[in-house]
Amino acid sequence: MGQKKAGGRMLGVAVLALLTTVILSGCAYETSEEETQETSDALYDSPQLTGSGVLALHAAQALTQANGNAWEYCGLVVRKANGEYRAGAPVTQNSQTSCSASISLSSGESVVGFYHTHPAGVEDEFSPEDIADAEAGNRMYFVACSDGCGYRYDPATNITWGLGCSF
Repeated sequence: MGQKKAGGRMLGVAVLALLTTVILSGCAYETSEEETQETSDALYDSPQLTGSGVLALHAAQALTQANGNAWEYCGLVVRKANGEYRAGAPVTQNSQTSCSASISLSSGESVVGFYHTHPAGVEDEFSPEDIADAEAGNRMYFVACSDGCGYRYDPATNITWGLGCSF
């Protein structure tokens, strides 16, 4: 029972740190008057694909670290009908090497990206399976590794970009 409470506290601290970072960095998303439906994913909204992917990747990495760097977390990035982007909240299957996510789409939306973490003991960049999946789905891929570094892979150009460490 004590471990569950400690894990819950660590998760709470990680979420609070993420929210503080987002607010202080000015990345918080403001809704317009036309947008009346609030979603739990609002913190992962951005005008740019990379912006949504990175915001969500930060949250996923915080969750991976909070669980002792044991499980992979992942989620999907969506292009909204207005041309901006949103990412779903990170999920896990309590596995070190696999994760799948789903997301509800509104009219005019499409999935354009996938983000995930690599916990300790897993490659410190994209795995060959990650590259194959990105190319098969023609989706931008984002990964945060246990060393604290993040990467983005674009299957359209076959280019991997570093997002930095402690990104």
